[in-house]
Amino acid sequence: VFCTVTAFRRGSPEQQSLPEDSKGFYAGIKFLPESLEIAEDGKEHVLTVLSTVPIACPGQDDSCKITLQLSTEDLGKSSQVPGPPDIALSACQVDLLPGPCSGSSCAAARVTVTAVTDFAHDGNRVSRLSARLAAPGDVLWRAYTPRDVKVTVRDLPTGNCYSFTDPHIITFDGWRYDSHKIGTFLLSRSESRAFEVHVRQWDCGGHRSATACNCGLAAR
Repeated sequence: VFCTVTAFRRGSPEQQSLPEDSKGFYAGIKFLPESLEIAEDGKEHVLTVLSTVPIACPGQDDSCKITLQLSTEDLGKSSQVPGPPDIALSACQVDLLPGPCSGSSCAAARVTVTAVTDFAHDGNRVSRLSARLAAPGDVLWRAYTPRDVKVTVRDLPTGNCYSFTDPHIITFDGWRYDSHKIGTFLLSRSESRAFEVHVRQWDCGGHRSATACNCGLAAR
């Protein structure tokens, strides 16, 4: 919403100045920020959904709210076929509740966005975050769709560790050694999240040599 003003003399209205536009006011529901650039580093990024106009539900004061259903879509790269979404949300829907307006915000909700660590070197990818009204009962919002949010995910190289054959082990930081013991061992454990890998080694050398080989693993 904005105003356009044109000046002219009262005696000669046909001679008008160039129009001047006022600063626009966005009337509707929008995301802030309107675009995101994040990386595959596990960090959460806050996205605010706000309405710049009051949320009003005549006759429904006890259950007055606007529910937005959120969805993501991978747009991929121009040379690639779109795949699974490259971002994850903390919630599938948000509610905008009525309240007093402050500045340009009359109702707000938050959702966090995290890049999916896919362990694939697939380059930077673009995803789209969309919102639609879950139950558009109010005639004011019935045909309304908020603008999408463009999320660019920067690809980061991921670490690798290995245990192969009889077992030769290469750690994340490049150390190499052999393990010829029999049993079940902890191969890797994360200190920041619930992730670990166990490996089982059995005797594959028989009477000729004491050699152990990988025979199974379990991952959480």
